[in-house]
Amino acid sequence: MPLLPFPSIIVGMPTSLLMLLMLSPVPTEGFLTRAPMTLRKIQHTAPSSAPSCGPAGDCIRRQHVIARLSARPEDEGINNEGSNSGLGAGEHDKEPPNLEHGVSPMPTGGESEYEYQSEYTDQQAEIEYLGDDELLARYRADMQNSNDQWQLNLFLKAQTGIWSGVWSEYTPEPNSGPNGETVLRMTNIYKGRHECEGDYDARSVWWREVTLLHAADGGPLEPVVVGERRMEPTSFRGELGAMAADNVFSCSHVRFKGATEVFEAEIWIRQGDYRTRVTFVYKSPDPAYAFQASKVLVKKERLGKEGPTAEEPELFGSSGRGIYDPNARVPGSWVLSLHGGLSLAFPPTLPRGQRGAVIVDWTAGTMRFQADRIFDRPDGTLGSLEVTQIGTQDSLTFTIPDDADAGVAKAAASADTNGGEK
Repeated sequence: MPLLPFPSIIVGMPTSLLMLLMLSPVPTEGFLTRAPMTLRKIQHTAPSSAPSCGPAGDCIRRQHVIARLSARPEDEGINNEGSNSGLGAGEHDKEPPNLEHGVSPMPTGGESEYEYQSEYTDQQAEIEYLGDDELLARYRADMQNSNDQWQLNLFLKAQTGIWSGVWSEYTPEPNSGPNGETVLRMTNIYKGRHECEGDYDARSVWWREVTLLHAADGGPLEPVVVGERRMEPTSFRGELGAMAADNVFSCSHVRFKGATEVFEAEIWIRQGDYRTRVTFVYKSPDPAYAFQASKVLVKKERLGKEGPTAEEPELFGSSGRGIYDPNARVPGSWVLSLHGGLSLAFPPTLPRGQRGAVIVDWTAGTMRFQADRIFDRPDGTLGSLEVTQIGTQDSLTFTIPDDADAGVAKAAASADTNGGEK
């Protein structure tokens, strides 16, 4: 796909211009707007894949994965539904996915590749001799290990394979518009590949990021490895910043580049043979200062060694529809809508020690997905990964109101009533 000119979109541009951008066929333009100030306490629930349907049939499938950051008794409510379901004879002896052709099909149903063998259940003879504290400690460890393995299974089902696509970088430039507006400018676009496979003997997963750049002499594309990582079941914990939920994965990184501290939060969403990955990059020059949004990296990929074309609507179709459930946003978040049905919400600033959230909303064909990565502080830990799945048409009919907007509207109505009484 040919590289396109770098567009720059200004915050607060006229509505007519925004509509023009939304209808434009160019797959790499976007616009940045100020979102309403919203803050809502999220109700945490245990993992569940059962659809929740209202009386009108408005089924919204939600899945929440909660970080286990303490060992209090009330933290024991981890539901490991599906961790062992569908495990037939010999299932745990399956070979790793064949990546020769870059295809790792996504299994359906509740089958698992691995089954965690519980010490708690295998050593029943010892149970009667254990004290309450030791018994509770074993139970907690058993639940944690089972949940770790369950999340690794989810990751293996959804993310393994060779993925090829187009990676685009967007950089916010404050006060660079004609009237001092913030401009979101595409600063780079290139081809990339993500190689991911599971190690079924070591019960781990490994991946690497590869960019494809032209040689200096104008020759063919050359692969350049830009990152590698290996994860085990114990890697999927909130305090380590990584979690999986159904077709979604999220992780984070905190590192130093010289004296500059860099905080990165990633969200991956898969639908069929397509996948969208977004990395939100924040930087801080000093531990005494808050993190500032530095870059957003959007990766649109297709399963296999051949990348997607600009004609594929799942990745380069109409613009995103905004954020379906806006109540996870933090006050003052920016909302960015891109072609391919993609919308992002992220705060321009992350104060240290304060709650934050980055959100990806992706409409892909007949389904719409929203993934919220919520954290108590920008230190690489994860409070919860919350996933919403709903049919594309249903999302237009059954909407979720913004709690903050509802409160403002109610206050305004009350003021009008009082004025009438006078």
